[in-house]
Amino acid sequence: MDKKLKARSLKRAKDLGFNSLQDLVRVLLSSFADNRRVSFGDEVEVSIEAARRLDGLADDLDKAVKGGSAYQAESVEELMAHLEA
Repeated sequence: MDKKLKARSLKRAKDLGFNSLQDLVRVLLSSFADNRRVSFGDEVEVSIEAARRLDGLADDLDKAVKGGSAYQAESVEELMAHLEA
């Protein structure tokens, strides 16, 4: 991923209350998979309660990755290789 795009995206995600791009992608994919509304408009707001919940989920995931019970890919190629293994 282009470093400038990643930096701009991370700043925007944090402005919306996400801890990381991974959190943002997880929420978007969960909404998409559950047939809930996914919006890419400029008027996106995350409630304080949702932000707290997302923070907790992100902390749990970080602990799981550090503890070895969750996998974190460094690239799309690495993720695809892991999924296809």
